[in-house]
Amino acid sequence: MSNRLSSAALLVALCTFNPLASAFFAPPTDAEIAAIVDGVKTAGANEKDQAKLRAAKMAAADEAFAKLNISELTVANIDALGKVGILASTQARTALAPRLAELAKDNTVDGAKAAMLRHSLAPMETPKSREEYEAGIAKNAPLLIEAMKHPKAGELAALPAGDMYIRGASQLPAASLKGLMFFETFTPLLTANLSPEATGALQGIINMVADDDTKLSKEERATILGKIATTAEAVSKKMSDTPGFDEAKLRRVTSVAKSARSPWAMGELVGAKAPEIVFNWSNQPEQLSSLSSLKGKVVLIDFWATWCGPCVASFPKIRELQTRYQDFPVAIVGVTSLQGFHMDQKARNRIDTKGDPKKEMELMTTFMKDMDMTWTVAFSEDSCFNPMFGVSGIPHLAILAPDGTVRFNELRPGDPAEEAEKIDALLKEFKLAAPDKPMEPAKPKAPKGE
Repeated sequence: MSNRLSSAALLVALCTFNPLASAFFAPPTDAEIAAIVDGVKTAGANEKDQAKLRAAKMAAADEAFAKLNISELTVANIDALGKVGILASTQARTALAPRLAELAKDNTVDGAKAAMLRHSLAPMETPKSREEYEAGIAKNAPLLIEAMKHPKAGELAALPAGDMYIRGASQLPAASLKGLMFFETFTPLLTANLSPEATGALQGIINMVADDDTKLSKEERATILGKIATTAEAVSKKMSDTPGFDEAKLRRVTSVAKSARSPWAMGELVGAKAPEIVFNWSNQPEQLSSLSSLKGKVVLIDFWATWCGPCVASFPKIRELQTRYQDFPVAIVGVTSLQGFHMDQKARNRIDTKGDPKKEMELMTTFMKDMDMTWTVAFSEDSCFNPMFGVSGIPHLAILAPDGTVRFNELRPGDPAEEAEKIDALLKEFKLAAPDKPMEPAKPKAPKGE
């Protein structure tokens, strides 16, 4: 091991043990901070090797950090430095922690932001496993709770930066929330003054509430979800009443409200009537108008988008299922939605379609031909990240019984034989025609070299 301290570690030592440390450094001006940020952003700009590029940026960040007078950094300084990775190392965060603790004492919005940065920039060793990561997050969780109790937390939550609370909370292990008294501390921030950015991020909290590991009672779940829904609806109304509102943010906020009131969030989707999906385009000669129009068939829904690599990778599996069930009462529907752009996977080209939904829908015909998509594809009015089905990642599969109830949800395309087993069972349950034999499981890939 080298005897030479890293610059960050040296600064920790100076700031910790030398009361005259600040005399070695001049307080940074905004211009100096901007120059430091720009220097890290441009470090290794001509380096094509990703490992060397990362090393160049880390070296630039380490060098820049060593020149800073931590005791003079403002909240704005720290926020700017953090966004470009200058504060990524454990040594840097350890050195910075006392300054953030001091700044957090201010009874101002900046003080509230410092309290949140104290949590998001808390020192944590690089985890070697999921368990170590969750343990590190849980160890720093009390700092988040403390930040939410700051006297100006509500004012910060009303600003775009207020999404810091939600992003921080979304990292917490679901199983730790009740012990932290998280929801009791968090829900007072849910007011009509919440910023659109913070409100849009509330989907992460809904996902946590819907996670059984959170161990909420049905009544607790309903109370929290109701509060989130009411907040999102109030924010949505304020946005709609504001001239020049951001339509994309409004859609996000509206989606949060729908999700919070969905049977999925309450854990009541599977076994219940499927939420309606309205379609405004499909590749069928007789246009598919709604999900409910498919009642009487087993329906496999595949939520997807043209830009989604894993979605495209799953197409051969969906194609196998379409081939198997083309003569049976089974409908396979790939549900997507307007994205404002179209990804041509064959040419690897992104085509802008913002403000031109007709163009985006027309491009789908060629896309389907190029990708050999033999099943039904439809654009839904709601996002392909459908809030009623709890779609937080795509591809996302759901299977409906012929009576229109949801039997399976949150599936990921894997071995098509697994979906086939579920579909066959539903066909037989409703005494409908079904294939004579089970679908053969996919053969495992042979190890490399064989």
